[in-house]
Amino acid sequence: GLRGMPASRPLTRYADETRLIIRPWLSITRAHLAVAARSLKWIEDDSNNDQTFDRNWLRHSLIPLLQARYPAIEQTLIQTSQNLSEDYELLQSLLQPELNKALIPTSWPATGRFALSLDALATQPKRMQFHMLRHWLDVNQHPMPQGQRIWHWLDQCLTAGADRQPNMAFDGAVLQRHQGALYIWYEQTTPDSVHCVPDNWGRGRLTADQRALPNGYQLIPAKLAAGRRVQRKPNHSLSLKNIWQANNVPPWLREHWPLLVFDEEIVAVIGLVNDCSLLCDEVDNLSLEWLSDAT
Repeated sequence: GLRGMPASRPLTRYADETRLIIRPWLSITRAHLAVAARSLKWIEDDSNNDQTFDRNWLRHSLIPLLQARYPAIEQTLIQTSQNLSEDYELLQSLLQPELNKALIPTSWPATGRFALSLDALATQPKRMQFHMLRHWLDVNQHPMPQGQRIWHWLDQCLTAGADRQPNMAFDGAVLQRHQGALYIWYEQTTPDSVHCVPDNWGRGRLTADQRALPNGYQLIPAKLAAGRRVQRKPNHSLSLKNIWQANNVPPWLREHWPLLVFDEEIVAVIGLVNDCSLLCDEVDNLSLEWLSDAT
């Protein structure tokens, strides 16, 4: 936190993001900016004068007192922040090989690109765990939560029984333990049904050669098909739970997964399993493409 905001960063957390937020004036004092902008008009945010916010109290009340005694304090603080940022980047580069060993690539939809191995985390001292956790969040383009809440969650992840999945919601995402690793996943909004393809499904896209589904077919989320089964052989069927477990589908995706149904029977769990009936011939060209990054 002491190193301040970065001079540039990706606009969003998506892996395919190429746009940047650039802050070229971070090293320039407010007074210098005011002099340079005398002939310009700008919009002043009214909240900038509200001293109930700590940043405004520091800017309007504390900093002027310090400047009266130490005229160069603003430039000194800027330089200190830059030094801390450079030191942090050096520390990260030295730790990088060890930090990367703990990362597990993942391509699940609506899920961060990297999970974090709990086994690797558990063998490290507390301070190293801090850097591993921060690095994991950084590579997933997610900020580090402030306060002690994340450490309480991490303690639960390290000590809870094997069947437990402690989770913590933060900044539009959920941090969750699953099968020996920590994951970041993002809430999805999925339609109750899709009658035309291509169509968006969360951050995925359903595609097919034809513009519309054949008559009688419907795409629905798995949450609307509880208890139904997929016929794999004439005398053998699988429950959705069997399919999720066989394909290691994380629990946060299961109720959103798109199913193709015909006459209320599951024809296909898109991308995973097809029914054994002749109805499958008509859905060979239907596919589900997910963006593998955080969403």
